[in-house]
Amino acid sequence: MILEKRFKNLILLVSLLAIIVSFSLPAFAHKVILYAYVEGDKIIAEGGFGDGSPAKNAEITVHNKAGKLLAEGTTDANGVCEIQIPAKTDLELKMNAGMGHQAEYSITESELPALSQEGSATNSDLKAKAQTVNEEQLRKIIAEELDKKLAPIKKSIIQANQDTGPSFTEIIGGIGYIFGLMGVALYFRKGNK
Repeated sequence: MILEKRFKNLILLVSLLAIIVSFSLPAFAHKVILYAYVEGDKIIAEGGFGDGSPAKNAEITVHNKAGKLLAEGTTDANGVCEIQIPAKTDLELKMNAGMGHQAEYSITESELPALSQEGSATNSDLKAKAQTVNEEQLRKIIAEELDKKLAPIKKSIIQANQDTGPSFTEIIGGIGYIFGLMGVALYFRKGNK
């Protein structure tokens, strides 16, 4: 009877420990990451999860500083969404990947190119004016090309900065794990006496 009671208590402790650990593990696996950069007259937004998988069919919205919705789009199978630059102002991108998975990314006004009267700068406009390129236009063309080439590096830096360490649920899970191990040790220690 005593052995049977100890076995039931051990199963209860292991079950509680499994529950605590199961609540702490999904926090990292479903961490959502949003990265965006400017390429020409478009914003390229890339979304993914902490395990490296892309955020497919995630809704991307673009808001101004006041919170007004300016544009929206959906990521493709690779987690990428292209959105025309809606305005030359500070922009806040928000991604909703479903089931509460959300991420945000900001683009400052200084990162955006000057918009033409039609609402965006296009490569055909730049080619038409190539005959009379002044210093300011040359700077703009170089900046756009540099943005294209530096985008992967910016993405890597942002992803590295977003790994901020364990989340609250991971810390609580670790504490629960320690208490569970202490309980098992005390249980067997008491059983030996």
